[in-house]
Amino acid sequence: MFLSAPWRRSAVALFTALALAPAAWSAEKSEGFSAGLKVQPRATLTDIGLPMYPGATPDKTGDEGEGASIQLWGGLFGMQLHTLAFKSGDAPDAVARFYREAMTRQGPLVDCSADAPPDPPPAAASQSKLLRCGKDRAKPGSHALKVGLPGGVRMVSIEPDGRGSRIQLVRLMIRGE
Repeated sequence: MFLSAPWRRSAVALFTALALAPAAWSAEKSEGFSAGLKVQPRATLTDIGLPMYPGATPDKTGDEGEGASIQLWGGLFGMQLHTLAFKSGDAPDAVARFYREAMTRQGPLVDCSADAPPDPPPAAASQSKLLRCGKDRAKPGSHALKVGLPGGVRMVSIEPDGRGSRIQLVRLMIRGE
């Protein structure tokens, strides 16, 4: 799985809901309905919209490779997930400082790190659940950051890896939420 533990449960639930939904949608409107799934074993920093941490190298451990792009759609609903994994020799706190600064320039930052304060109340009733931490908190010593996009979210997970860090960058876009 390409997502770190804080977001894995949410992503699995979302994929399941979107995968099962086309049957219900097709019964509603059979003419002109389309559904599909597209999986590519690569993604780019441009797909995600975040910079690479200076000096980081692609993480090719296990079966995760260095990234993936997944698109799933059915009728008016759809989602795109892009993910990349990197390694750095720098400590997680240093990497988190870099991404906090980069993400703050894109909008209000949501910090789901273990030592971050609890979620503030939603700014609006329509605020996406993607922009709240809830139970999706990083483990102690790790960091999890989010910034909202129109129709989606960018996320960064930073976990200790020996004396360095493992960095996961994610962009999730949802249409018809």
